[in-house]
Amino acid sequence: MAEKFLDFILARRIYVALIACAVLIAAVFVGSRLSVDAVPDITNIQVIVNAKTGGLDPQQIEKSVTYFVEAEMAGLPRVKEVRSLSRFGLSQTVVIFHDGTDIYWARQQVAERITKVAMSLPAEVQLMMAPITTGLGEVFMYTLLAKDGSELAKKNERDRLVYLRTIQDFVVKPYLKSNVAGVAEVDSLGGYERQLHIEVDPLRMDALGLTFSAIKQALRNVGENFGGGYIENNRQQLIIRTNGGISIEQLSNIPLRVNWAGGFIRLKDFARICEYHTQRLGAATYRGEETVLGTVLMLAGQNSRAVALDAEHALRHAPLPADVRAEILYTRSFLVDATLKTVAKNLSEGAAIVVLILLLFLGNFRAALMVALSIPLSFAFALIGMRVFDISANLMSLGALDFGLIVDGSIVMIENLLAKMEAKPPRSSAEKIALAKQAALEVLKPMTIGMLIIMAVYIPILMLEGVEGKLYYPMAVTVLFALAGALILAVVVMPAIGSYLNVAHASSE
Repeated sequence: MAEKFLDFILARRIYVALIACAVLIAAVFVGSRLSVDAVPDITNIQVIVNAKTGGLDPQQIEKSVTYFVEAEMAGLPRVKEVRSLSRFGLSQTVVIFHDGTDIYWARQQVAERITKVAMSLPAEVQLMMAPITTGLGEVFMYTLLAKDGSELAKKNERDRLVYLRTIQDFVVKPYLKSNVAGVAEVDSLGGYERQLHIEVDPLRMDALGLTFSAIKQALRNVGENFGGGYIENNRQQLIIRTNGGISIEQLSNIPLRVNWAGGFIRLKDFARICEYHTQRLGAATYRGEETVLGTVLMLAGQNSRAVALDAEHALRHAPLPADVRAEILYTRSFLVDATLKTVAKNLSEGAAIVVLILLLFLGNFRAALMVALSIPLSFAFALIGMRVFDISANLMSLGALDFGLIVDGSIVMIENLLAKMEAKPPRSSAEKIALAKQAALEVLKPMTIGMLIIMAVYIPILMLEGVEGKLYYPMAVTVLFALAGALILAVVVMPAIGSYLNVAHASSE
């Protein structure tokens, strides 16, 4: 069987070389489309359910919100663990699924349970799922600042932070989400969210015979838009609508009831209406001063370097007001570029050292060059395998490649062929092919067994689960594909191209 296989390969040497070139071209195409990151993402499959609970204290939140949400999620299929957290104004439930679960299927299951459990919660509680991101999803961070010397910079800190937070929420955030592919969410931190506050005088309100429920009912539909159909006139349709926009002055003059003299009791008679901000639970600082931060969260499974670069480009072209500037604080592209630079440096230096040692020990430049070809070709197999198994190019996957192991099989094959040609120099192409076949048959079995034993060492790593599995699985798969490629090259390519060796030319050198 081995003889027939080698006869088939050696009779089609030119096609073997062309196939090897095709593999290299395919690897370049595939490698340019690999997801790139600094390290593997070890985050488990999880869906986070957040609940805004208003002014409830943590103990009330735990009893009336978190308990019901956690109990409802515990019965979902393929659920591994359910964790929860109750803080002032927030209830968070983390549903962790078994590895391999489709995240979109998991979110569908959680969404169905959210609809069901919402009926058991207080009316003011709002349930929502967190975006589809992971623990390594924060790929880009920036801050909004007032330009030096602008009118905004001269304002007091509260007004400046209210303005910057408004720009972040209504200008920058929507722009980034619509112009950067692969963004799950853009988080805002710091500053103050603008609000209209109605500060009621309780004594005055009681004297006028009003209650908070009456005020709430009167203001329920303020600011809403309503349609009233249309009126047809002279074959034209005139749309009837209401404009929900309202100013502070108009809000102050809203009538609530009629007093004893027949006049209106208006909101301004017992309350002060003003622009203010929401009550906040945290802040952000930059160079010792409060500021507004924005964080781009990457959609799970996307290319972190590409998303970070696109976000950086979009931020530079965001339609910011003349008195606001954006400054980049962190971008994942810098970390990924530094990691890839380190990996490329190590791989290139390793390859150069291996080629130099091959040249010194084999004593034949052409033989050393042929063996060195196994390095890029094996690397090509590794890239194709990474693409098939959706493994990102990172420090663990690429940094684990050992060129010394990769060239072992090719060295044995070429060295045995070189020894036979030096002992009995071939006089024709047919004799070269015969020597290549004889040399390959002598080392084929032990060389193959040796390579398979090395590959078997990495197989147990594929059985790891949890964080260890996510961390070391990319390394094992990449190395196995590289070694498999090296074995194929040693068995198929090396005998074919080794038959072109010219010992006489080597000795003259």
